[in-house]
Amino acid sequence: MSASTLMVRDLAIAAASHPKIETAVNAALKETLPSVIEEILSQQYGGQKIEFYVAKRSASSRRDRDNAIRTKFNGRNIKALSNEFKLSISQITKICKF
Repeated sequence: MSASTLMVRDLAIAAASHPKIETAVNAALKETLPSVIEEILSQQYGGQKIEFYVAKRSASSRRDRDNAIRTKFNGRNIKALSNEFKLSISQITKICKF
């Protein structure tokens, strides 16, 4: 790779994190992404009924929540944790791995 290629790459990396670039990219994505997704789905699954599950929380936020539950668990507070985290007692039990 030539020195000029590396300089252009470094410039592109630096520019990508500039607030104006981020704002412009986000605006462009918000404008075009829905139609691109619609087009891809139409091409791949046109005429078909498709169903999919969308999780309420990301895996990382679930992991953080579960770690908080385990940290607060003292062996006798399952009901309180259930109320605090708005989960069933059986879910709290599974998270704490009885």
